[in-house]
Amino acid sequence: MKRIIDICFDYNYKELVEHGYREKGILDFHVVDCPIHFEYGLLKPFTKEHMIENLKKYYSSQWPLMKDIIAGWECDIDNYFDSLENAKEIRFWISNTVNNIVGLEITCTMLKEQIPTYVCFLPRLDLTDLNIDIFSDLDRKVNYYLSMKKMLPVGLSAFKKNGEKLLNENKELRIIHDNQIHSVDGDYFDSEFYKVINSGCTSWEDFIEKSPDYLIQNQQWIYIRYRVHELKKEWK
Repeated sequence: MKRIIDICFDYNYKELVEHGYREKGILDFHVVDCPIHFEYGLLKPFTKEHMIENLKKYYSSQWPLMKDIIAGWECDIDNYFDSLENAKEIRFWISNTVNNIVGLEITCTMLKEQIPTYVCFLPRLDLTDLNIDIFSDLDRKVNYYLSMKKMLPVGLSAFKKNGEKLLNENKELRIIHDNQIHSVDGDYFDSEFYKVINSGCTSWEDFIEKSPDYLIQNQQWIYIRYRVHELKKEWK
């Protein structure tokens, strides 16, 4: 059955949107949290199987990959792809992070132009500096969008064009530079990582302590830990 779909690229946003619906007494909603990390990992082939392999690759440097974790990823990715096929209307809830922007653009390459599509912009959630004000701002913004009687749909052509460009480049990293998304090789930050490593680091905890803010906030922790582990395999 075709239905309205809300898509988030961050689990925290999913919870906030679901909370917003319940606060308004709306119980018939379908909010999808996409577990794919769009800022790193090869994008092609853009299939469930390839996305699962990406997640295994980057997470295995941090945690043992239990069967239930992989099963959860498979379920969430199935839900993501199935929801796109069965959507009669889509609302994207995004902020200005690489993962959110690239997720929006790649997802739009799979949508039919005639599907009404809306974009709800939310404040960026910085997990390194959480405070009650940011959650209050997010709640207000979610409530603002859910209270709108009518939203103007967005055209998909520009998002699709950018998504297709990133798919064709198919490099391991996506970054923001000069307010644009760029594809770069997986070793893009290695020289910066080595500066920190060679400053006297003897462990991953040391690396975190000595890393400048601009470096550790560039990409998600999952990728940073994976890449540093590749450079210093003796660190656990």
